[in-house]
Amino acid sequence: MERNKGLFELALVAPPWWLIPSKNIVTATEHLVEDYSYNFNKEGYKSVVFSRRKDNTDIEDIKDLNKYKNTYIYTKVTFVDRKLFRNINSLFFYFLYILKVSFKIKKLGIRKIIVFQILPFCFWIKLINPNSKILYHIGNHELSKSENYYQYGFIPSSLALKVFPKIYTIIPVSNHIRDGIVKRFPSIKNKCKTIYVGIDSEIFKKGEKDKRKRIITYSGRVVPEKGVHLLVNVFNNLKKDFKDIELYILGSGIGPNIPFDYFDIFKKEGIKMLGLLPRKDVANILRQSSIFVYPVIWEEPFGLAPVEAMAVGIPTVVSNTKSGYTEIINDSNGYYFNSNDEKDLERVLKGLLSSSNGQKDICNKAVETIQKRLSWKDCIKNSIDCFTQP
Repeated sequence: MERNKGLFELALVAPPWWLIPSKNIVTATEHLVEDYSYNFNKEGYKSVVFSRRKDNTDIEDIKDLNKYKNTYIYTKVTFVDRKLFRNINSLFFYFLYILKVSFKIKKLGIRKIIVFQILPFCFWIKLINPNSKILYHIGNHELSKSENYYQYGFIPSSLALKVFPKIYTIIPVSNHIRDGIVKRFPSIKNKCKTIYVGIDSEIFKKGEKDKRKRIITYSGRVVPEKGVHLLVNVFNNLKKDFKDIELYILGSGIGPNIPFDYFDIFKKEGIKMLGLLPRKDVANILRQSSIFVYPVIWEEPFGLAPVEAMAVGIPTVVSNTKSGYTEIINDSNGYYFNSNDEKDLERVLKGLLSSSNGQKDICNKAVETIQKRLSWKDCIKNSIDCFTQP
């Protein structure tokens, strides 16, 4: 890769609603930006993260809990309260943000840029920085679906086709997302390359088997499409035969599909809602757990939570909904149940709770799989290669 003469070689552009680094770090997508920057720097490539400066409308805080010591350039969009833009036109607020970021990139002379999530940002950055190469990192369904999948939005074809020429390479987080994008837009097949993110092996590492407790754990957003309510129902049934088990739920309700009474179902004996936690705390809880369950009922773009559980060496149970994690998890390193099927999930969990061997072989294979297939070193190399390959 041709070295930049300035201070930074790569610019990583975060959406304006993320605060980087964030205290919201239960496998949050926001952390991909932070992780990318840390691992680029670790591999010898100087990078800078562009993020929005916190204002008085933000609930979450900014704190470098991982102590990555990345470089951040924070953009103050406007002195007017952001709530005003939400009421009038939030698109104008985002437009101001990306214009300021684009000119800062130009001033620094950075020509290699990765934009996370927001496709139109690629258009404006390229317009203001015509000699740049832009990679677009996508970890959702906005391009792979032609409808508003679970109310998370989608990119109209007319807009996507205007922006694609400005992008050098599109990086989906899984082949599942890539296949959906290519099916919808066959003309961009050659510029669409899957790159799996890495799992931090210093944080998510194997623990001692004899320290595990009778805990079933879920980690991620607590929303209906994640199927957490299915797990709660199954847990209540399991308590009849396994009275000492507990259910830990790590995460919070973030998303557009949460009924007003959704959290009432979690007010049951043996269920602990632990909220948003630093990843080191998440890893510690996983190492104490006997089983991890990821009961999603929607198509997961990738699914960091189950592969993090695999990395610490505990039995990992996932639904067989077509998702990104199905490219990593198989019968030799994990367990599947039929999607949206409480009885089948109960069958699998009963078998695991009744077993006396601890599933040693499958857990060891899970750790080996993550180490081989989800390393940050490979992720960074593949990302750098995208800038240099024709």
